[in-house]
Amino acid sequence: MNPSGKPFISPDGAVAFWSNGELRSAVYLKKGSVTISVKAHGNTVDGESPILLVDLGARTIGKFVIDSRVSKGYTINTAVGDTGTTILGLSFSNHLAKPNPLAGRNLAIEVVTITQGGG
Repeated sequence: MNPSGKPFISPDGAVAFWSNGELRSAVYLKKGSVTISVKAHGNTVDGESPILLVDLGARTIGKFVIDSRVSKGYTINTAVGDTGTTILGLSFSNHLAKPNPLAGRNLAIEVVTITQGGG
């Protein structure tokens, strides 16, 4: 995935956002059902959790409220109208900085999985 913003990318591929940013990647999908699963965690600050928007092509297909400080799975089911390559995007835009960066509203994405055909 191609990141924007200033995320930290760990050797195992996990991405931590310490500011607003996004991940984008070209994906090849067949026509039919698609399940996108994200394993993530974040910091809730001032009563608001990190928000992760998921888009496919130019269409927003999901909004995850990342409400856990420990890794948790979040899943969206959708459908693809045509077989081919499109862009999967994950965006984080409600970062909140605090004097101690670890106390800010941050987001970590550990794994993104795409499955098709109900499985």
